[in-house]
Amino acid sequence: MCGIFFKCIRNIDKTFPYKKLKDKDNRLFEYLQRRGPDDQNEKCIAIESNHTTNASERNLEVEMCGCTLWMQGVEPESQPIASKNGCLLFNGDLFDTDWVTDTSDTRALLERLEDRSNIGDTTDRIISIVQMLNGPFSLVYLDLIENKVYFCRDRIGRRSLLISKDNNEFILSSVLTRQYKNATELPSGKIYCMCLPSETFTEFSWNSKSEIVKNISLDDWYHTLTNDNELSEKACQNDTPEEDLELIQRLQEISIKNQTPHLILDDALKVESVAKIVDALLSRLSDSVRTRVRTQPGLCRDCVASKTQCDSHCTVGVLFSGGLDCTILAALTHQHLPSAESIDLFNVAFTKTGQFDTPDRVTSRQSYDELRQLFPERKWNLVEIDVTLEELYEAQKEVISDLIFPLKTILDESLGSALWFAARGKSSEYTSPCRIVLTGIGADELFGGYTRHRNAYKRGGWPQLESELWMDWQRIASRNLARDDRVIGHHGRQPRMPYLDERFVEYVLDLPAWKKCFPEFAPGVGDKLYLRLVAYKLGLVNASTFPKRAIQFGSKIANKKENAKDISQRLLSY
Repeated sequence: MCGIFFKCIRNIDKTFPYKKLKDKDNRLFEYLQRRGPDDQNEKCIAIESNHTTNASERNLEVEMCGCTLWMQGVEPESQPIASKNGCLLFNGDLFDTDWVTDTSDTRALLERLEDRSNIGDTTDRIISIVQMLNGPFSLVYLDLIENKVYFCRDRIGRRSLLISKDNNEFILSSVLTRQYKNATELPSGKIYCMCLPSETFTEFSWNSKSEIVKNISLDDWYHTLTNDNELSEKACQNDTPEEDLELIQRLQEISIKNQTPHLILDDALKVESVAKIVDALLSRLSDSVRTRVRTQPGLCRDCVASKTQCDSHCTVGVLFSGGLDCTILAALTHQHLPSAESIDLFNVAFTKTGQFDTPDRVTSRQSYDELRQLFPERKWNLVEIDVTLEELYEAQKEVISDLIFPLKTILDESLGSALWFAARGKSSEYTSPCRIVLTGIGADELFGGYTRHRNAYKRGGWPQLESELWMDWQRIASRNLARDDRVIGHHGRQPRMPYLDERFVEYVLDLPAWKKCFPEFAPGVGDKLYLRLVAYKLGLVNASTFPKRAIQFGSKIANKKENAKDISQRLLSY
């Protein structure tokens, strides 16, 4: 993971020397550096056109800054990484199995982008390469041969990339401060190409080489971007295949027995078609976790600082409420990490009274005990992070408000603040040295974990539930992912999201709603039913039936009297 920054400036006065970002905006540079503490570099490039008589198009200057958190390759890769043909900023991970493993994914990507051995249109070739990438990322690639800049977030939107346009400046950055008042998040649904110095845009779909919009001006593109909030709709079939009707009927029969939650899970696993789905989910999720905990140098912060590998250390932490999603991730992490490594479990609690026994603190201790009983050979560290309201408000004022920006609702404030303190991984007695943090984001959206999913089923049955699930999936990038990336990444830890692995997501999205959840079962069983069955199969008997609890309520950071959708007046006041 990295902090990347790109600025395009029109009509530069060449009498003034280039001034580095860390000297011009040291607060923004500090934020980028915290995301990428292992290496920092900046580059300035003049873009000139000899094919225009328009003086305003003749000169552009591009500034590029990269701060690297080293996660792939034998040593940190300085960014921007440049060649005679182009310059690349890359924030993220490529998890493709055919990539060279002894070099960084950033360098491997640049080599592919600049391989001009195939005759054909350069733009088509570059778009095709980007479309094939798997993993969470945002990137900016400057093609110096054709004077074009390509940029995007990955198709799911797991990494942040913000845009700001003001007068003659156009900025792309992993994070921005609140002084960039007109900033917005780049949507994850397209790949963008801007021609320099004319500043005209072409947009591309993730699924096709065909242009969506061609030769739109920068001003018009930016206006469209900041005013386009439409979500695509998914047609939901009303007809249920006969074999699925039999499955639904079988699950209904199990629910009528009025058994205890664990007996319901036990009976459901005896249904052959259910067991087959659970096995497929477990296999794909296990592969996703393995990739995310093993794709790294195997070094903790202490190792990197001392340049020697510790005998026993922690490289991976888990954001840990003790609930279903995170406890599954913890159990699978155990399967794929060396036994000598400890695993840190980050649990956060907020208080007005000095008492930190919040609902999530209670469940975290229960699931921590269950993990220790199931896997006694592993050293598990439950990191209990206690936060007073004074600490919360001070951190919001100093830094969290910037990281949440440009989002500004009460919900963003609560979730962003809770994740910031949790990912800091600091208790009164211990600070985690891990450089990777696993988070369970995506599980609720994919498997029907929210109360509104149950309510949708009550309103309109399976078709209505299908529509609700699809809507949640369509907006997860704009609602959660970029914000979470910014607040977690601020601590120099890389957020990795196993439930959002492309292969896992593709399989789950192809399943009908009744093969993800089953609202006719009681809460704590029917919501995310198939993930609960995965947990049960892993031996996580207690965690498999813990009810869904949002972090803002489980950690007691939220005020239930406030409307989560309202603009936070606290954020505006800082």
